[in-house]
Amino acid sequence: MPPADANSPSAVAGLLVTEIDSAIALAGSLFAARFRGAMPPDRGRHFVTLSESASGRWGLVCYVHFQPFGDTCLGGGACTDTAILRKLPAPALDAMRAAGGPYAQTLRYALNKMAKEFFAFFGHTSDARATKIDLEVGFRPTPVEHLLIYTPAPIDDTLERALIAKIAAVGPF
Repeated sequence: MPPADANSPSAVAGLLVTEIDSAIALAGSLFAARFRGAMPPDRGRHFVTLSESASGRWGLVCYVHFQPFGDTCLGGGACTDTAILRKLPAPALDAMRAAGGPYAQTLRYALNKMAKEFFAFFGHTSDARATKIDLEVGFRPTPVEHLLIYTPAPIDDTLERALIAKIAAVGPF
């Protein structure tokens, strides 16, 4: 993945893509609205995109969770606040759109930040829009229904098959 540059959304005034230690206070309400009252996990790694509105208030635009699992990492829990998006100033919204939208930019940031830590990242989704974005960011389908894989660097086919089997045994995450 290319590193962030001056034209990336995270370099645009009014946008911040970052990792946070805990998601409950910042992403709890959005996560609960998207996932039937559940709270974001209290473990793993949490990535967010924050935006500054025209009134100067900061709000959570997107949240994504990653759970390290041995030599792999499981991604999920992605949610976007469309009400916040509608309030963004034009330059911030244009930058976000140019990066493929808030989920794509948050996902790219997280994968780039963790690329040297894991052989592979996995996503499990039956949501068509999320799957489309995952594929655009670089995930690939696997032989297992709804299971996607992203490898920051090429890996041996045998290792990839073994990792897919290991994650498939976990089931939906």
